[in-house]
Amino acid sequence: MRRALAPLLAIRVDLERLSSGASQSLSEDVLVEIKPLTHEINRLLELLARRIKRSRSAISNLAHALKTPLSILQQSTRMPELNSIPELRDRMAHQISAVHQRIERELKRARLSGTGTSGTHFQVMSDLQGLIEVVKIGYADKVLIVELRGQSTRTWPLDREDLLELFGSLMDNACKWAQRTVVIGIEDAAVGRVMIEDDGPGCAPERMRELGSERSGR
Repeated sequence: MRRALAPLLAIRVDLERLSSGASQSLSEDVLVEIKPLTHEINRLLELLARRIKRSRSAISNLAHALKTPLSILQQSTRMPELNSIPELRDRMAHQISAVHQRIERELKRARLSGTGTSGTHFQVMSDLQGLIEVVKIGYADKVLIVELRGQSTRTWPLDREDLLELFGSLMDNACKWAQRTVVIGIEDAAVGRVMIEDDGPGCAPERMRELGSERSGR
């Protein structure tokens, strides 16, 4: 019985590697009776990966496509004809600005997430260094010093794309408000920790409750 079930145990190990991000597909070097099962699972995994990739690409393409008409609308709010109805002009400008900010946010998310495969684990040192290079390009005009301090040998068992988006957004915000320096500190203790600091003005205590809201600017 053990000999008969051995191929299923091998598939279980493969599934554990798949769920941990150590592999992207199941091995099809199995018994003929089991091969159709592993082949179908791999086909579904590939289909899911393609759909996720198309979805991310579609969001990025849509955001790019909307930028030009939004710019035209934004310029239209400065037309002299609207001076006689300032309330309408200001309301239009506010809404257009809100949409523009959301589009810029989505484009940054698409750029920062990169082209990795969903389900891949987060390699702390290499992935953070890659993010630093991306944000430095985005803020080249500010000539910022962006430092990575500390060392880690960790691979976090969390989805790489999710963490790239999370840390990318935090780094982008730090670069936006920094005067000169942004520091990404790594603590490789029992529980890994990443700290992102900048030398900008910080957030006023009375505005702390606004953090995380769609209208928050910091």
